[in-house]
Amino acid sequence: MRTITEQFALDIGCLPTDLTTDTFCYGQPTKAMFSYHRFAGVAIVYQGKLYIRADNVSLVSQLKKQYQGKNNQWFFDLQNIQAFQAILIKNGYRLKEWGTFLLPQKIVNSEEEAFQFFYGDDIKQFRNQKDFDQCFMYSKEDPDKLGVAYQINNKIIGMAGCNENGKYCCEIGINILPNYRKQGLATKLIQKLTAEIMKADMDRIPVARTEFSHTESLNAFINAGYKLGWTAISFEKEE
Repeated sequence: MRTITEQFALDIGCLPTDLTTDTFCYGQPTKAMFSYHRFAGVAIVYQGKLYIRADNVSLVSQLKKQYQGKNNQWFFDLQNIQAFQAILIKNGYRLKEWGTFLLPQKIVNSEEEAFQFFYGDDIKQFRNQKDFDQCFMYSKEDPDKLGVAYQINNKIIGMAGCNENGKYCCEIGINILPNYRKQGLATKLIQKLTAEIMKADMDRIPVARTEFSHTESLNAFINAGYKLGWTAISFEKEE
């Protein structure tokens, strides 16, 4: 199985072996990058280290001077983000988005019979169903690969899906119908989908994106055997 640092190396524009310390690189976004890092620039905090890529040499130099060797576990402290934003604005950039990402720590495979799998073109039937709008991307650039649904009396009450994302990642999304939430179903679906991704040997790392404010989502993934992986913030050129 691939390691997440192999994906980060593509996202930052360096070798995986460079990522043992804070790393600052110049580079343009490419399709091989993880989609949330696929912008003019990105800052990633992983295991206390800071990785930054930008499409502006001068900006890279300024950020390296500001942050190299610092205690970057605190990079997302509000005052620090405000200082980071000020450097971006000075150089004609603006914040794009940020997120918290989770990685599987252990694989637990539920064997309940109520699961149904969907592959390839079968996924398209859910495209306009708002109940399952977080499961799939319907993107040519990051194609959907697999979905798993949980049914009661032949009715789908919850579903998790995954799409290719970057060269080495597989992003998971999930929806549970309102009347069936807070019953542990999300955890079961995440476990089943993660096990199937590993079983299929996609040579991809299952990844989930959420926000710290979305505690229900965080807890579902943690209960399913995931752990907090990294936090990232992307930025783009002012128009």
